[in-house]
Formats: sequence, structure tokens, C-alpha cells
Amino acid sequence: MALSFPDKIVGFLARPAEAFRDVRDETVTDAAVYYLLLLVLTSVLAGVMVYLGFSVVDGSALGINTGRDAGIMSFVWALIFTYVWGLFTLLIWSVVLQIGAKALGGRGEFADAFKTAVYAQTPFLLIGWIPIVGWLIGQLWAVVLTVIGVRELYGVDTGKATAVAVVALVLYLMVSWILALFGIVMATGLAGIMGLLG
Repeated sequence: MALSFPDKIVGFLARPAEAFRDVRDETVTDAAVYYLLLLVLTSVLAGVMVYLGFSVVDGSALGINTGRDAGIMSFVWALIFTYVWGLFTLLIWSVVLQIGAKALGGRGEFADAFKTAVYAQTPFLLIGWIPIVGWLIGQLWAVVLTVIGVRELYGVDTGKATAVAVVALVLYLMVSWILALFGIVMATGLAGIMGLLG
């Protein structure tokens, strides 16, 4: 029997090992719908926080003004950025988990990596929009859930699951920083070109 949306949230927050076993046979589509619903929620809340001037999401490096003085566009910018970054995170995290879990003898498929990435992000998607504290606690909690998900869905011991999660985190952070720097350079260059034209 498929878990309802609220049951999944409660399960992954309070009983993650059991919840991962419950979604083992779930489709990737079910997991994607869950993730997208939570991502929309956190994107809207992040947009509100940026608009109010309380956020770790800041567009100043790109020449984007945020806060009430910037008007509704600061909300729109943060909403779009958070949503796109969430999709990017899901893709990278899923690929890295699949590679790591298979390298350490895991029996799962890409669908298991995807489900692990989706459901491990539950705490982050619920509280990550809260500046600094929510982001930090949400990320750490997500790493713990990643270990549990890899263990349950790939059938590896906790030590190997931890190794997969740590390596995945390091690789994800490296890729994220490289792409973020590339994005800043591209956006700054584009802004400069637009400034020359305008």
C-alpha cells in the first residue's frame, strides 16, 4: 500500500528506515511528485524570506537586488533559483549516489538512488528555507537520511552507506561550487554585455 504524502513526511522524519523500506517498490514518478511538491513549498518560502531580507540565498554576486526594496522581483528570483537549484541537486545527488553505491557493492538501480536522493531531502525541503540554522540542520539531517536510504535500498552495511554518503557529499559540493562559479562568471559577463548595450 502506497504511503500518503503526509505519511511519507512523518515517516522520513520519525521512522526513516521503515519509510525507506515502505517506498522500495514505489515508482520513480511517485517519488518525483513528492519531491516537486515539497520543492514548490520550499521555493515559495525561500522567496518570501529573500523578499523580507532574511535569507542565505543572495543574488548580489550576480548584481541582483533582493529584499523589499527590490520589490516582487526578489521573490520571483529566489523562487526560480531555489526551484532550479533543487532540480539540479536532485539530479547530481542521484547520479553520485548510484555511482558510489554500485562501486561499494550495492544491489540497487538508479531508481533507488533517485528515491534515496528524493526522500533524504525531506528535512531540508521542510526547514532549509529558514536562514542559516534551518539550512544547516536540514543538510545534516539529509546526509543522515542518505546513509539510511543507501543502506535500506541498496542492501549495504551502515559503514559502506556512510562512505557512499560522505563521498557523494564531497563530490556534490565540488560540482556545485564549480558550477556556481561558472554561473557567476557567466551571469556577470552577461550583465556586463547588457550594460554595454543598454
